[in-house]
Amino acid sequence: MPLWANVETMQQAKSVRDNVMDENKFNTFMPVPTASKDNPKYDPYRYWKGPVWIDQALFLREGLRNYGSYEDASLIAHKLFNNAQGLVGSDSIRETYNPETGEGLNATNFS
Repeated sequence: MPLWANVETMQQAKSVRDNVMDENKFNTFMPVPTASKDNPKYDPYRYWKGPVWIDQALFLREGLRNYGSYEDASLIAHKLFNNAQGLVGSDSIRETYNPETGEGLNATNFS
């Protein structure tokens, strides 16, 4: 959120960028899980322990753009739209997504 709100210093933004673009942490198949993949409590099916919320991932995308990380922002967007089950096509948009498979989780026809 601080990147999206454009309130970070460039040094802080770079640190966040380095962390979220790490494939062993947040740059998963379906990016930006709610808990880092290297967190012992990470679980791609448990609320706030791993599933991806589209709005949070889009805040990150916009935040990366705010600090000039256009290629990273584009990669995040492409991974979201290419890997989220139901985001494109005839399936319904889901509340959350499995960060490792893109499987839609929880409520259907969300937002």
